[in-house]
Amino acid sequence: MTQVNIQIASSADDGHTDGTLDTNENQCYIGFAGVSYHAFFTFLNVPIPQNAVVLSGVVRFTSYGNDSLDTVNMNVYIEASDDPVSPTTNADFNGRSLGDAVAWNSLSHWITDSEYDTPDLSDELTTHFARGGWASGQNLIVILKDNGSGSPAYRQIFARDASATKQAELRIDYILIEGEVADEFSVNDSVDAFSLTDGISDQFSISDSISATGGITHAYVSDALASDDYVSAGFEIQGLASDGLAVADQATAAAVFYSAVADGCEISDLVDAFNWTQWLRLNASLVIPRYYLTITGAADGLADIGIDISSFQARKRSGASTQLTVTVPDYAQAAAISARTNGELVIDMAYLLSGSEVFREEILRTGIDDIRLDRGPSSRTITISGTKAESFSGQTCVLSNSSYRYFYDGKIGHRFSQPDPYLNPGDTVYVEDDVFVVDWINYIVSDAYRSMEIREV
Repeated sequence: MTQVNIQIASSADDGHTDGTLDTNENQCYIGFAGVSYHAFFTFLNVPIPQNAVVLSGVVRFTSYGNDSLDTVNMNVYIEASDDPVSPTTNADFNGRSLGDAVAWNSLSHWITDSEYDTPDLSDELTTHFARGGWASGQNLIVILKDNGSGSPAYRQIFARDASATKQAELRIDYILIEGEVADEFSVNDSVDAFSLTDGISDQFSISDSISATGGITHAYVSDALASDDYVSAGFEIQGLASDGLAVADQATAAAVFYSAVADGCEISDLVDAFNWTQWLRLNASLVIPRYYLTITGAADGLADIGIDISSFQARKRSGASTQLTVTVPDYAQAAAISARTNGELVIDMAYLLSGSEVFREEILRTGIDDIRLDRGPSSRTITISGTKAESFSGQTCVLSNSSYRYFYDGKIGHRFSQPDPYLNPGDTVYVEDDVFVVDWINYIVSDAYRSMEIREV
């Protein structure tokens, strides 16, 4: 998986219109303030190849003001053209060809300098990158249009004119399916590639199964595998399996775990510690992660309730507001949720081993700021968002299995395929050859995708 983060590069590449296009203000307005406000954001030189499959894609905005007027409803579009340039007039803006609308309704109350993401645009971005004329390095324009906001009800977005760090940012995670599968596959052969970038070839036999999930799989599988051989690569396995594996052979690779216990342990000293990282390495192929939402009820004179969720996104910070958004897949518990508006949102992470819960830990806790009921043609969902400021005492920990490392704006960042339940902002982390203090932690968890991203202070 590859991550791309791109911010607005110049004053002319973001702006708003209320009938007159303006690209020179410190903020871009969206919503309604006597007239409807629409906005555009042009991201230059997007380095994503044609036919990329987008796993997650949002535009992240920073609020220019404290805006709590309700209700702001917007539609988000991707301009349906190859390598577009920024509009220069209102007529130019209105004449743009747009892709499918993604509803962004009942925006939460915005706080100055806080960050807010659009709904996920992964399907629309995947469609855009599949265009026949798309090529890596082209521009991409995201357009926001008012869709029946209240009067008045608006939000303000930091523009490039006001800041070189707080302007809009396009954030995309994508994969490419580039595997080559060829040469004499037989009856019932199966190839399941989630992120498979290697060649698989040469005389696979009956019922052979090749499975690759997540990360970059560096395994090579070739040369006359026999009946029922099974080759499985999870995350990064840099092994070589070849040349005459026999019936039902199994090749397994486990990451090396590095740990150090130092400083003055003497004879007869006893050190007894549960090593979460080591435990997970030993049981990674056996455990199943689960995430649970609890809404507390004491503040409303009610009992706590467990809520079924389909996804959540969060940014966790120390000494600043942690932001959490959860999606509930139906209206079944709408009344119970609405009765606990003074409660807290609590996310627990758990692992199941052989059907039994062997581990459970709270990883996020916020208040409740907004409850939104969305109704589409074939579905109903509830979106709950909340914030809470808290501070954490810094600890030291070792993280491994980083699936992606990047260097942005002078800061090191890493991404992992699963959250670490014990990691907090302010901790000092050792990740491969990097050592740094964590500024923030991002979580994205859904049925199809899970990740934890950290960046240094």
